[in-house]
Amino acid sequence: SWIRDLQIELEAPSGEVVILNEFLGTTGGEVYLGIPDDSDDYNPNPGTGYTYCWTPNATNPPMLDYANTYSVSTMPAGDYQASSGFGPFVGCDLNGTWTLRCIDDWGIDNGYIFWWTMEFDPSLIPDCNDFVVW
Repeated sequence: SWIRDLQIELEAPSGEVVILNEFLGTTGGEVYLGIPDDSDDYNPNPGTGYTYCWTPNATNPPMLDYANTYSVSTMPAGDYQASSGFGPFVGCDLNGTWTLRCIDDWGIDNGYIFWWTMEFDPSLIPDCNDFVVW
């Protein structure tokens, strides 16, 4: 439910890692992702999810830079730059298993991934219709 306690990483099939959201420590105000049910204690409910996208062409900076600059209490839905940039993926293998890893570095709260997807530039892979959803 909080962006400040998460490290979010995407790993390519050949092992390259891009940090989408870097955990920067425990300082700063509360910043929610979407509208969480923050009073659900021992019976977690997902709340309302927002759509966030990390893309090399995003006009918004990385999420925590955005939150610190604009002093938001809820991250607006939209496109954001990756904390580490996408450089590690240049020239990497695209075929294989991609792994989205979310590490919660503070206890107590919970969170949900409502769905996730990836899109490649069509010039890299002309026919992306033959894929498997796990």
